[in-house]
This record gives sequence, C-alpha cells and structure tokens, in this order.
Amino acid sequence: ATNPGGADLQVVIEYQNTLYAVFGDKLYRRVEGSNTWSSSLGTLVEAPTDAIVHKSKIYFACGTDFNRYDGTNLVTGASLNAAQPSRFFVEWVDRLYNLDNDGQMDYSANEGVGWTADALSSKPSGSFTSLFKYHDGASPKKVVIYLGTKEGLLEHDNGNTKWIDTGLPLPFHEHACKGSVWWRESAWIPSGMLIYKFDIGSDGPTITPIGLDRDDGVPPAYSGHITKLLAGHNYLYALIDATDEGTRDLYGGDGDTGTGNAILIPATGFSWVARYDGHGWSVVHVGESSETSILAGTLATANDAYRIWFGVDNTIKFADLSVSLENPTAVSTSKFAASSENITGWFDNNESTATKLGIELNGLFSSMTDDEYIMIYYGLDYDEDTWTLLTNSDFSDGKITKSGQADFVFGNYDEGIAFKSIRFKEELIRGSTNTRAPDRRWLRLGFLPVLPVRWGFTVRVDCRRNYRFRNKKAMT
Repeated sequence: ATNPGGADLQVVIEYQNTLYAVFGDKLYRRVEGSNTWSSSLGTLVEAPTDAIVHKSKIYFACGTDFNRYDGTNLVTGASLNAAQPSRFFVEWVDRLYNLDNDGQMDYSANEGVGWTADALSSKPSGSFTSLFKYHDGASPKKVVIYLGTKEGLLEHDNGNTKWIDTGLPLPFHEHACKGSVWWRESAWIPSGMLIYKFDIGSDGPTITPIGLDRDDGVPPAYSGHITKLLAGHNYLYALIDATDEGTRDLYGGDGDTGTGNAILIPATGFSWVARYDGHGWSVVHVGESSETSILAGTLATANDAYRIWFGVDNTIKFADLSVSLENPTAVSTSKFAASSENITGWFDNNESTATKLGIELNGLFSSMTDDEYIMIYYGLDYDEDTWTLLTNSDFSDGKITKSGQADFVFGNYDEGIAFKSIRFKEELIRGSTNTRAPDRRWLRLGFLPVLPVRWGFTVRVDCRRNYRFRNKKAMT
C-alpha cells in the first residue's frame, strides 16, 4: 500500500504478532489481508531513527527524547520522568540501553522511567551509526554491546563503563557501520557498498571483505550505500539506498587549510534489496523509480507469516520467506516473478590484457517450456551497453525452451570469438503460472587461454670431443 501521507518509512517493527510502522513522525498498524494501514495511532516526538520491543512495549528513538507504546498508549520519556535523548536502542542483560547523538550510552531497568549513565564515546557528536550485540571472543564467549561509528567499530567494556577499540578502524564514511548486525557466527559491518565479515577470537579479530563492491562491483545505476542489514534464516539481507550523492568534506594536509567537497556516488540510481547466502549475492527487489530512497526494513513473523518488509517507491513491500532451508524449485508454493535478469561478473582468466579465444558456452537447463524459457547474451571487453544474443540450430530465436544440455558456438569451431574479458546476461521468462519458472543449473565456458611465457636456455655441445672421466673443472 502507498505510504500514508506520502511520507518516507522511518522504522518498521513486529509487535504482538502485528506489523507497526512509522511514516514521517506518525505511528500506524498494518491491517492484515487488506493491504491498508490503520488511522494514525499518534505522533512521535520526531521521525525516529530506531525502534525496539522491550518488556512488551515498543520504544522509538526520536532524537531529543523517546516514545513508548504499549498497544494502547503512546507516551514520551518526558511524560514518564524526563526527556531522554535517543538515537539507538539495544537490550542487554534484561536492561534497555540507549545511545544519544553525542555518544552517551545510558540504561534503564524500569522500562524507561529512570536512566543510569554508562559509557561515553569521545568521538564528535553525530559520529554514531549503529548499536548492536555480538560476542567478545573470550573463552567462554560473552555477549556484549558494540557501537558502530563513521570511523570504525567499538566494543563496550561493561566493567569499566567505556568503549574500547576492536581492531576495525575504517576510513571516514558517512554511512560506515550503519545497520551492522550479528548473523550466524560473525558480525557484519557495512561501509558504503562494502561489508566486512568480522570474527573476534582469543587471538584477535579476523576481518574479511565480503561486499557488493567485490569483483567489479555493481552497475553504476545500482550503486549507493547500505542503510541496513537484516539477519535472516537462510540469507543476510542488505538494503541499498542509491539516492545519496555520497558527498563528504575533503580536508587539506601538511598545513593546507583549504576544504572542499567531492561527489563519490551520483544520485541517479535505483534503490534495491540484496541477499547473501554465504557464497554469493543475489537480488530480491529493485525499485521501479530512480532516486527513491530505501531507509528501513525488517524480518518479521507478524500474522504468522515469515516475511521481509522494506519501504521503497513510496510504498512498503514484502516478500514471503521460507522458514526451513530453502530450495525454491522443490517447494510447490514458491512464487516467481514474471521475468528476471542475471548478469555475471567479468571473466578474464586473470589476464586482463591478453586476448583469449572463446569457443563455446554450455548450459544445463530444467523446467523449460514454450512459456518458461531463458535467453542468454554475452558482452565483451568491459563494454557496459552492448549485448549479443546466443543462438543455435535448436533455438534459432535464442529462446531455450527445452530441458537438458544446450550448446552455443561462438562463430565456427575454427574461428571462435576473441576477447580480453567476457560476461553473460540471462533473461528468465515465466509464463502465466507464478509457481513455475525456468531453471538454469550451470554454465560452462570453453575457451583457449594464452599460453604462459616459458623461459628456456640454449647450450651447444661439441660431440667431437671426448668428455669421459673429466670433471666439471676440467671441462670449463
């Protein structure tokens, strides 16, 4: 449904088996089965930056104060006792922890009525982007609070009420650590389009880049920054906002006091949702209009249905998710889009300047019919716009409509096609039945690589001479 009042979705959260959302600064409840929202349940102090359910109540972080909702009444911190500035919440050891914009973390043991001061960060006001839980790597491991900033990750030292360094410093980025989350055995820390897989152990941290900037990244139209990560059962989900120009101040060094501003990412893209299964990334949804933001989302089982929810194109959307290990083609209730597109990364055989000879492309396909088919194109040498459709005698129009192995030859076997780098695009088309879809099992490229340089030595031996019983010294 269209967002009430046309306002951006700020937060969305499950509460008492129902979905609640804040559009602008107004709280709403979703009416299941009607794709509508209730009338406004109240106005918050201001547009919230975070929300959490703690002891059967929702808490909204609203900058200068917080709001609390118990299913009937929406109250402010000021009405409970005193205003409590709030940017992020986390629940730990049965307490509600709160961080304000200045880096002061407090906690409440009585549902937001009273607050006790805890750790204070020395970083400048506005430096903070996330507050979440992860373990400390000790033996045995203990769950602690982590603080994401625009310059790296900090760990809460509860015994000394202070923040300590984790060994993950980052170059300043306006969106560094935003939406960080604990998924499976690791903490996942975004920065722009990059994601760090952060594992802490007794010997210190192990940091592995696993992000959407790897292997040439994504096309410019989909580049932006990650606003939130969601830890799901089968996947890690990333919300990518492509509307921010990514500007930041640049400061001179070595006595140069000049300042400037650089545009790192143009604000012309389509916001989207990606998912990671531990091996690679795929696309969940792409916004229909360019320059529309995606700021908030959640995974929820509201109304007894496991779904991912997110706001884009001035609407809130959802996709049904599997509660077991997922194999969509083996689950009769899986639903598929009418069409989809898959673009591989560029392949150059680790020789970007050498010319290779492409011979053929083989693929194995299943569930193919006249209505469910796949078309495959190839592109060459980092040309972002040109695609050539692959055809053969069985599929002269390029539509692979029969299951089994299909072979496509580049030119003739004695010709092939020269390339320095090559990639492929697959267009998957579904018929009128949304529970059926074409399935490509694998693709295999046949090509002739450039032979590596082999260094050799040439010697001349005079066979007229007798070398028998002579040592090396005598023969030199």
